[in-house]
Amino acid sequence: MGQPHVTRTLSNAIADERIGHAYLFTGPRGVGKTTAARLLAKALNCAKGPTAAPCNECSSCREIDESRSMDVYEIDGASNTGVDNIREIKSNVQYPPSRDRYKIYIIDEVHMLSQGAFNALLKTLEEPPEHVIFIFATTEPHKVPLTIQSRCQRFDFRKLRNSMILQSITAIADKEGISIDDESKEVITRYAQGSLRDAQSLLEQALSYSGKSITHEDIYKSLGVLERDVIVKAVNAMAHHDIGEAALAAREVDARGYDPKRFVEELLSSFRDIYLLNMSLDELVELSDTEAVALKKLSALFTQDDLLHLMHTISRGMELILRSTQPGLSLEILLIMAASLKPLLPIDQILSDLKNSKTRSISRQTVFPGRRLTRIRSSKSREPGVPCTP
Repeated sequence: MGQPHVTRTLSNAIADERIGHAYLFTGPRGVGKTTAARLLAKALNCAKGPTAAPCNECSSCREIDESRSMDVYEIDGASNTGVDNIREIKSNVQYPPSRDRYKIYIIDEVHMLSQGAFNALLKTLEEPPEHVIFIFATTEPHKVPLTIQSRCQRFDFRKLRNSMILQSITAIADKEGISIDDESKEVITRYAQGSLRDAQSLLEQALSYSGKSITHEDIYKSLGVLERDVIVKAVNAMAHHDIGEAALAAREVDARGYDPKRFVEELLSSFRDIYLLNMSLDELVELSDTEAVALKKLSALFTQDDLLHLMHTISRGMELILRSTQPGLSLEILLIMAASLKPLLPIDQILSDLKNSKTRSISRQTVFPGRRLTRIRSSKSREPGVPCTP
């Protein structure tokens, strides 16, 4: 789901019989890298294949689904990091597959392999047997040596859009007979942060708490999610420069046992959405209709310069909270500082005020034409002990 650039390329490669010997799937967590690797293995080893639409009925497809295929090996790179583990793979790749078309090695979190293990794997990637295919998956591609990457076809997976995650959550709920309101689905979608696996885990957690009927009150309790009213309270405090309200918002975060860092992340994300709405860039904001209307009202309370100033201040404050031994107190200080910020004046107005101020200052002075005169008391006429002064 949500990776058309990957599925289209791989489908065309299978149809044109341009199958590579090594693939590198990269991207954030929970977006389908390992799932795509398994689907690719099914597509290549299906009895009716190679085909982009495996039958899911033959012995090969069923065994891959059940993780018991003799020719598809799933290896955890975090647990098999040493040279010996790779040497074992090298000794096995020379033998043909026991039944299927290809012998496929799926190495998850491949960036966890040691440098020695990568070096041992390099020779096999340079001259691989025709019946062997490697599929690597990683969330940190920069840790994979370039010598390995250059011998792989790389596919970068993207975060899923909120609309896709919401669609998936709705489909799962309908299939499982789960009653869940729209606000609950929106909260799960927002907290998944582009990861479909995280969204499914959050839904499972809410289901364990609430049973087959999930309400937004249950979501806030079971997931430890802070309700949006505290975010709105903090934003209003900054809009009206209400220091007391800002301090109360910080205390409420602490009273509800919410993580200050997570709160600041949400606050910064809200200001980002407010800024885009203020600039009428609604298409760049992924919000529900209810949230969009609420933030649209808040956006009218700020100028664009003020929003940029606030986002800069909050992002700097987040760094302090991460290093602080008292994050709750640091959060309170940050919100008070943000509420104390004075509105920024346009540069044209500042220059105009400076020009007017200088004009008024000159008009109050008496300007004498010609040479400036200095009155000096004669040293002969001065009294004893009195210094000569201009």
